[in-house]
Amino acid sequence: MRIKTVLGAAGAACALALALAAALPSQAVAGGRRLMRFEAGTLQPVIAGAKTKKSTSYVLDYSISNESGGAARPNVRLEVQTLDTRRTHGDAYDAAVFAAVGGGTAPSSTAQLRAAEMAAGAKASGLANFGAIDPNSDSFQVRVYGLFDPVYRDREGRVWSERRVLVLSYERTGDEFDRHLDEIRLTGTKEVVDGEPVLVREAHAK
Repeated sequence: MRIKTVLGAAGAACALALALAAALPSQAVAGGRRLMRFEAGTLQPVIAGAKTKKSTSYVLDYSISNESGGAARPNVRLEVQTLDTRRTHGDAYDAAVFAAVGGGTAPSSTAQLRAAEMAAGAKASGLANFGAIDPNSDSFQVRVYGLFDPVYRDREGRVWSERRVLVLSYERTGDEFDRHLDEIRLTGTKEVVDGEPVLVREAHAK
């Protein structure tokens, strides 16, 4: 039914806010239950070969714990976004980098962890390799996907789908010399919804 009444600016803004409130779930960020718990280690440079910018890769050691309540494969994915230069660096396996980090015993990659089933309550360690993060950037976000159930039911019985992401914020410290070796420190963590929640199914009529 079309509403013919013309609203003023304040009335229109109020109506829009009410419409958005009705359309979105009451707990947009805390909707889906946690499947995996993520604990970050240190985001740091690793030299694989000669000491040059091109041979420097940044890695993040981490651990994940299965909190899904049953055996499950961790559908975890990581990436780094540089906030000041707007570049994205994915997590990719590099044999030389993993060998350098492991001191002869290479740690598990994220892809290897995804391929193995974890028992309920089990904990596993992994290593994300982001390659040569842009040396001109000082602000980063590590985004971790797959830690939460993307589908959930709200209090009204509606079923929603959302992509909930764990975001770790980092800052590079140091001067302009050997920037690719400067320390990167964690400055904050938060959970966000990437994009808008999508309504999958309306509540059943009583």
